[in-house]
Amino acid sequence: MKIDEKIMTEDDLNLNDDIKTKPKGRTKKYLLGLFIFLCFMEMLDTYTTMGPMVIVSSVQQELYMNGLGLTLEQADAAFAKTLLIASIGMYVGIFTRLFADITGRKIWLFITALGMGLGAIIVGISNSVAIFTVGLFILYVFYSSDIWAIYVAEEAPKKKRGIYQNFVLIAGLLAGVAGFILMGIFITDEHQNWRPLVLIGGFGIVLAFFVFLLDETAPFKEMEAKRKETGAPRNNPFKNMLKVFKGEYGKNILPVLIIMFLVGFTQSIGTMGETLLARHLGHESTTILLGLTLLWIFLAYLLVGLGMDKFGRKPIKIISSIVGPIAVIFYILGLTVWGWTNILFLSALSGLVTMAGQGILLPNKIAGYESVSTEIRGATASWMAFVRAIGNTLGLLMATFLIENLSLGWATLIITCTYLITIPVTLLWGKETKGIDMREV
Repeated sequence: MKIDEKIMTEDDLNLNDDIKTKPKGRTKKYLLGLFIFLCFMEMLDTYTTMGPMVIVSSVQQELYMNGLGLTLEQADAAFAKTLLIASIGMYVGIFTRLFADITGRKIWLFITALGMGLGAIIVGISNSVAIFTVGLFILYVFYSSDIWAIYVAEEAPKKKRGIYQNFVLIAGLLAGVAGFILMGIFITDEHQNWRPLVLIGGFGIVLAFFVFLLDETAPFKEMEAKRKETGAPRNNPFKNMLKVFKGEYGKNILPVLIIMFLVGFTQSIGTMGETLLARHLGHESTTILLGLTLLWIFLAYLLVGLGMDKFGRKPIKIISSIVGPIAVIFYILGLTVWGWTNILFLSALSGLVTMAGQGILLPNKIAGYESVSTEIRGATASWMAFVRAIGNTLGLLMATFLIENLSLGWATLIITCTYLITIPVTLLWGKETKGIDMREV
């Protein structure tokens, strides 16, 4: 049976500001059900995003070194090229957001859940580099779609949009915790049984069908109602893509896109972080360190969510852009040059790097949604995904060059330090979007 959608009365609203800002036509029961589902959606997203990252060294050993006879250094460069090919899926994923402005958010929420489940199964059953790459390509298409984030942006109370988004992200950490527990069971220094770890992501196929219990987002329904009332034609996706850059929209969205490019560029090398750790600390210590890093991610989601709602989007991005490069210098040099082995200390540095990345990405993504109207919000998300994908591709090309000529550690340090560019971009061109009503943009 569908979740109750009865209109809330004034008594139900209790006259407090947080609840009065709920979208029209939404009951508390519906919003609770919606956000519970979005939490599960983010758990799937987190798990399928994390899965390929924590099995890199095991996959390299089985498919690249044993399967293709490559050396350790050759396997690093070859895997970077695999990521480069698979990352093309991020460009395909752009269309999920673009067409969400035409057909609505709901159907694409269903398709992305289904796609993540399918991609996880293909990766899990792969017995060659080619099949592994295909599965990873499919995962890139759908776990980069983030349709759930548009749902949050359009349904959450305007004054607490940041913390609502990050509460959903915190729920996703439960999947991360489960993943690291399973990693400790399946992947040890003696055995690297990585396939079951990835196959669990296939639950996305089941989760997808729960989408049909949800309603379309309120702003999209209102936009469609007005369109039908006036007899206006449906959104043209290609015109929408151009409209993003017109007038005030273009002025506000340009710095968002520059920073999204930097996010993709720096995160490109992050996928290979597990193999760097495993090489210097061993698989079991790596599992513990990555598990501890989750606690820092939890703290990041909480602090970033509260911080962007209280202080604004710009200050959080600037602070994160300073903290990230400083932490990565000590982290990489400590691990690869100075021989540090203290897991607690290294996890703290790794956590600060991760926290900085989220402190740039999350406020920037929210600012992008808050800078444009409902009719082009999906198109804007498509542009953000597109430039992030370009950044990821160029980052992987740079990573391949740096790995072949220097090392994986130096590649990670150099690429991550480009976060510093976020500072002048935010200070010179960034617009503060805190507290904006999504219907009034």
